Amino acid sequence: MLRASSATPSTTEVDGSFNACEVEEKSPYQSAQNAIPIGSTIFGDPEDDLAANCRQQRSLLSTAVDVGTSLVAILLYSACSISMILLNKIMTNHYSLNHPPQLLLLQTAAGALLGLLAKTAGFVEFPNLDARIAKKWTPLALLFVSMLATSLLSLHVMSLAMYTLLKNGALFLTAMGDVYFFDRQLTSDHLLSFYFMLIGSVLSVGDDRWITATGLFWTVANVLLTAGYNLSLKRTLSENKVLGGHWAVMFFNNAMSVPLLLPLALSGWGSFMEDATKLPVLGTISLGFFVFAGAVLSVTSLWCLHVTSPTTFTVVGASCKIPNIVLGAIIFSQYPTKRGVLGIIVAFLGVFLYTFASLFQRPSRPLKPRDSPASEPKESES
Repeated sequence: MLRASSATPSTTEVDGSFNACEVEEKSPYQSAQNAIPIGSTIFGDPEDDLAANCRQQRSLLSTAVDVGTSLVAILLYSACSISMILLNKIMTNHYSLNHPPQLLLLQTAAGALLGLLAKTAGFVEFPNLDARIAKKWTPLALLFVSMLATSLLSLHVMSLAMYTLLKNGALFLTAMGDVYFFDRQLTSDHLLSFYFMLIGSVLSVGDDRWITATGLFWTVANVLLTAGYNLSLKRTLSENKVLGGHWAVMFFNNAMSVPLLLPLALSGWGSFMEDATKLPVLGTISLGFFVFAGAVLSVTSLWCLHVTSPTTFTVVGASCKIPNIVLGAIIFSQYPTKRGVLGIIVAFLGVFLYTFASLFQRPSRPLKPRDSPASEPKESES
């Protein structure tokens, strides 16, 4: 006569608590071929149901953790992105600390230090900055420094709304460069988005009293330099995959910018320190945030891109421009006219149309430099 097995669950301790998902079978009769466990029916084993429920709970918990992490990353990236441009405007306009070389030296030095510490601690990995990489990266560093400097000079006199609006020109020039240098195909949605941006810019700039000849000059220069930097970075990375990923870009940009900025910064350091010591307490705190804003923005943007997706990252980046315009108008009392508001709305319809058209576009061929004979980007020689 067959004996029924008496299954006795054992308590498994995990961090001092009972883990019901790790119940063990201790009956010596479990391995008997014809044993019939107590409580089992034709509908299934209760222990199998318990294991399935535990797996489902783990899956739900893992999903909840992933969603929570993504939300935190998105919020931090958005906050840093918005704060970065506002701090630039606060330091150059509100506190009149119009010393781009000195400000950028402090900011890039902080970014380089953060990247070096992250690599030393083993959190990230990228190649060492040697003479070979420095030679390849010098043109990019020049564009990077010039782009940041013209941004500060433009924000010193332009309203944040008009600066953000006109910066869309960099998006157009980068797209045209992609077509010429990387054989990218633009769709009718892309062309329609450019039309919206153009109409919006004309409407806004036409009667905005914050537009000045000086501000317009620095903004146009910034647009050209931004497009040049984006295209040069894309080409450099496509031809030299060994240079690394996003962390390498952050570290190389900042580390290579320090020696380029140092002569200019030292020549006017006394004047900068004189103005900096006159800042009120809130101004000094703002300067401290400004110095580390670039590095923190780099970290949060990399984290957001890592835990979400390129689609989410791109949409969040485009969406951050709207709070910038609203907060800039309120904080600095630089309100656009009714016609300007209409222009801003039209232009940003174009921005979002371009963003979604790019995200859902089917690539017709791999992107590669027009004058590169190889089908794949070649690695630089050691």
